[in-house]
Amino acid sequence: MKHILLITNVLEEGTTLQYAAKFCKHYKAKLHILNIDEKSEPILISSPHYYKKFLYTHDINKVHRVTEEITDQIGKILDSQWVDIKVNGGNAQSLVEHVINDNFIDFIIIDKSTIELENLSKFKNLFFDVIPTPLIVIPKFEVFKPFKSLNFLTTHSKNDVGSIKLITEHFPNTKVTLSHFESEDYDESTNESEEKWVDYVRTQVKKKLEYQSFNEEISRYVNRESFAITNQFDVFVFTTKPRNFWTRLFDPSTTLSMLTDLETPALVFKLPQSS
Repeated sequence: MKHILLITNVLEEGTTLQYAAKFCKHYKAKLHILNIDEKSEPILISSPHYYKKFLYTHDINKVHRVTEEITDQIGKILDSQWVDIKVNGGNAQSLVEHVINDNFIDFIIIDKSTIELENLSKFKNLFFDVIPTPLIVIPKFEVFKPFKSLNFLTTHSKNDVGSIKLITEHFPNTKVTLSHFESEDYDESTNESEEKWVDYVRTQVKKKLEYQSFNEEISRYVNRESFAITNQFDVFVFTTKPRNFWTRLFDPSTTLSMLTDLETPALVFKLPQSS
């Protein structure tokens, strides 16, 4: 893991700044901060100097406020060489894609409350249905602690294998448990296929993996684990598929609905369009 992107509106939210800084310090990754303001022109800058250069003088004060707020919150956590601040406005999709591609972003950190706001519903579409980069979704006011135990909710798919390999590479010291939830038509042949899949994953991943299966609704399980007095896992891992307007309307994302009530961090991997 080399590069982490934090999506935030510092002047309105900003609650994940310290979490992201401590995350990057612990995992030795560079933190890129993208501040989005839709009311401005689509300009991407790294310091007030560029506003003066291109005569965007009307936003200089805002740039100062944003950079000062970031510096105040994370200046004592991360050295400046490990932080790249971008202040921008305009088309969110082009800006995010630009930063991701130019900086080889591994994960995007986002505050859970951001995707719950009604006026940011199109960001929800951007993060979950357009941008393929995995997400780290953080509950509001979450205090950082290293990922010691992780629960990957698997459907036994080929794409899951790739995501599991990626997780073990980025978090080598984290215990990984795979959890599967049986369907109503589960039978002996399904059990054999399940065992083969688990055996295959273990040949692909150079790490001990725990495995468990449940005859229970996944949403009920996640809700119970999330609000347990003692959490068994530090992080839940979900996969989600891209949806257009109509599929979101008639086939809403289970992942999004579970994230709404989740009070622990979550990793979200996006499936390819064809999955």
